[in-house]
Order: sequence, then C-alpha cells, then structure tokens
Amino acid sequence: MDSLTFPEDFKVKTVSEFCAETKSGSTPSRINNEYWENGTISWVKSGEVHNNITLQTEEYITPLGLSESSTKLLPKDTVLMAMYGVTAGEVGYLAIEATTNQAICGMICRSKAEAAYLYFSLIQSQAKISRLSNGGAQDNLSKNFIDNIKIAVPPSEFIEKLNLAAIVEQMTLNTKEITLLKELQATVLAQLSSH
Repeated sequence: MDSLTFPEDFKVKTVSEFCAETKSGSTPSRINNEYWENGTISWVKSGEVHNNITLQTEEYITPLGLSESSTKLLPKDTVLMAMYGVTAGEVGYLAIEATTNQAICGMICRSKAEAAYLYFSLIQSQAKISRLSNGGAQDNLSKNFIDNIKIAVPPSEFIEKLNLAAIVEQMTLNTKEITLLKELQATVLAQLSSH
C-alpha cells in the first residue's frame, strides 16, 4: 500500500503477518443432495458479507459436505473479506462457526481483541483496498492480495485497551435483537393479513 506515517510504537504488518492463518472456502457439489439437504453447518456466501456480523446464513451444508469438499470450518471471531463481485472488499465478522464459499477469505486471529481490531481496520481501509485492486464493482481480489494488505498495528496492550471486542459484542447483540424483531414483525403481519 501507499507509504503511511504512524506513531513510533505502531508497526506496519500485512494481514498474513497479523493473523494466525488465512483461508478461502469452497462450494460442496450441488449435484450431491447429501451435502446440502438438512444441513446444519453454516455456509456463508460472498453476498452475505457486507460490513456486518454473521449470526446465521442463508444456506447450510452437512457434515458429509464439509468432509468431502475443500471448504473449511472457520472458528467464531474469524474476520471475512469478500473477494468477488459487487461485495469485493467488504468485510464480515463471524459470531458463529461457519464455512464459506471460495469467494471469501477467512482471517483467523490469535484473540478476539485482535479480530475486532482487524475487522475495523479493514473497514476503515476499504477505499484504499478498492483503489489498489483497481476499483470498480466487478473487480476481484485474490487471497494473496488480501494476505498482503498492510495495516497499522499498535502494541498488543493498546489493542486490548481499545476494547473493540466489546463493540463487536454489542453489535452482535444488536444484530440478534434486530433479527428477533423482524421475525416478530413477520408473524404479526401474517396474523393481520389472515383476518
């Protein structure tokens, strides 16, 4: 990225240096119903990644779909980045264990505090990431590109003191509440329309 100026105790690190591990997912074959039917394992599509907290997914795969494909189960508190299409460069945060399709890079951090820091850092850097990837809604990012994104990293004690994990936790609670309210609204509207 461009040359950046940071306080002396900040370091510039790449995403791959900051994270414990980065992984991209895959799509189990849609031909085999045993990979999808009655699935219980969350499977995130890139269209579901838009600077949000992921608590549930639109689709689920089965344990067989997980074991017989190259998709990987990502732990809770993994940071996601969409790599393809309109959502390329958008970020997500897993509040659940989940798998992803091949259009998502999962960034596994060493702590919840570091995951929250990375999540907000990448959101803040989206315009720059878009420029560096040549901008435009249809540009694709590669896992290698994401691994090499540079971020400003303060000392770990400072990351802990920022307490961004508490903000992510509050966002998670808010997202749960919004989901419940939408379900309640749908129920009430269904009851009203049946009368």
